[in-house]
Amino acid sequence: MKSDPSFVLRPPRVLDYEPNVVERQAIAVYLKQIIGGRTAEIQKNLPTSMPLWGKVRILSGGDAIRSHFAAGRQTAKPVRDSSYIRFEVEYEEHSNIISLVNYGRLERIIVCSLPNNHFWRDLAGRTIIIVLVTPCQTNGTDATQGFTSYNRKLATIATDLRNVKAVVGRFKTRGEWVIIDRSGAYAQPLFDPEADSGEENEG
Repeated sequence: MKSDPSFVLRPPRVLDYEPNVVERQAIAVYLKQIIGGRTAEIQKNLPTSMPLWGKVRILSGGDAIRSHFAAGRQTAKPVRDSSYIRFEVEYEEHSNIISLVNYGRLERIIVCSLPNNHFWRDLAGRTIIIVLVTPCQTNGTDATQGFTSYNRKLATIATDLRNVKAVVGRFKTRGEWVIIDRSGAYAQPLFDPEADSGEENEG
C-alpha cells in the first residue's frame, strides 16, 4: 500500500474564509462518503469559516501547485499554469480496491476542522485538508499510459488533499486539451509558517 503524500501548504491564505453554498455542498457530499448521513445535515453542521490556502508543495521531490484562487490574486501572469493536477480516488468493486485516475483544475485548498461531537462519528475532532477540484472529463484515462485529452469540464467536487499526486501540463490542439502527465514521487500535510512573507491573513 502506498504511503500518504506529504504536503506543505503555502500562502496566500485567508484564515477567516467562508465557503459559498456550492463549495459547502461539495464538501458535504465528500464527507457523506466517509460518515454517511444526509448531505443537507452535514452541510448545516460544517464550520462557518475554514482557512483557505493558495499553494501546496508535495515533498520528497514532488511538485509545487498553485491553485486557481492563488493564480487569480497575482498581478503578473505566471509563466505557466500549475493549477492542473492529477488526483486519484479509490473505490471498492467486487471486494477489490480500484484506483481511478482523474485530472482537473485545483480551485481551492480548505482546512476543515470538525467539532468534537458524535455527529461527525470517526471524524469528530479531526482536521481534514480538502481540495476543491473542477475535473476534466477524461473518463479515467491515465495520461502516463497513453493519449489523454478532454474538451469539457465537470462540476466542481471536493476530495482529500492526499489524493493529489502531481501537477500536469496541457496543450490545445484541434479544439481539445491534451494532458501531459510526468508524475513524480508520492510523498502528512505540513504548514509552512516560514513562507508567509507578508501574506499572513488576506481577506
